[in-house]
Amino acid sequence: MNRRQLLSMLASLSGSLGAASLLAACGLGAALPSKIPHVGYVDIGPQPVANLADHPFSKGLRDLGYLEGKTVVVDYRFANNDEQRLKGLVTELVTASVNVLVTAGSGGQALFVAKQATTTIPIVAASGGGDPVKEGWAVSLAHPGGNITGNYSQPLSMFTKRMEVLKQTVPGLRTVAVLWDSSVALQQGQFADTQQAARSLGIEVLSVEVRGPDDFDGAFRAAVAGQARGLVILGGAASSYRSQLASLANANHLASITAQRAWPAGGGLLAYGPNSDQQLRYAASYVDKIIKGAKPSDLPIEEPANFDFVINLQTAQALGLTISPAILAQATEVIQ
Repeated sequence: MNRRQLLSMLASLSGSLGAASLLAACGLGAALPSKIPHVGYVDIGPQPVANLADHPFSKGLRDLGYLEGKTVVVDYRFANNDEQRLKGLVTELVTASVNVLVTAGSGGQALFVAKQATTTIPIVAASGGGDPVKEGWAVSLAHPGGNITGNYSQPLSMFTKRMEVLKQTVPGLRTVAVLWDSSVALQQGQFADTQQAARSLGIEVLSVEVRGPDDFDGAFRAAVAGQARGLVILGGAASSYRSQLASLANANHLASITAQRAWPAGGGLLAYGPNSDQQLRYAASYVDKIIKGAKPSDLPIEEPANFDFVINLQTAQALGLTISPAILAQATEVIQ
């Protein structure tokens, strides 16, 4: 009797002994269930919600019909803006041989670490930093060619929009200080794009490098000495040291902007960046395709479709700035 005949016979049997028990007795039960996909999720930032069932990535999986713990297993890891911890979390998930690794968080640090950790496990970037081709993790957007696909969060148009907003907000703006860390590979591309965007608008960029919070006071002194009136913060510093940096920016009368929507809520002036919730939900669709057999090398990398533009009017008032109705009309959120 072959396997198909045995299964047909068991399906027709009735009685107190179920089919699963009969199969187990025949030594066939373990082979019936397909392996549940194991997804690793790693984020440079803190856990955004108390209940992970409310996480946008989890919601995205549910929208596609997945039930966590039943039809898919997701191991979530959050580094709380600690880059050393991030490396350990990525290593942990790679060692566990997850079927797909999802990377998230502002700046693309998680993707950069994951890229170094594995060339075989499919990686889905929920937010992949700057241009994938320039940064070397894709041959092209249409055909990435490696083990990484997903979204990238910082197209050149975003850097240009930030500069446009600053120029419209600060009358006579000529110089913008850019707070960044040149030792971080991802920020090198971001700084180049910021320079290009500024030049297109006739704005001079003042490079202000920092390695950590001990450099902040000196960095702001340099910005003021260079007659900067605007401030762009690259990388994850605006998340890791939000309160400290916002206080320094405001005390030095610098109109500040970052990609992180939480920046204005912490006292900063402006934020312009991709809608992270949408990117996380969209990342779930990439995971679904890979689980069903698609190769990341063949899945096109997408630019963000929607952006958050957040304005803190209290900070604007404290800086003596008037936000025009035209700019307010573009905002997705205004903090009064």
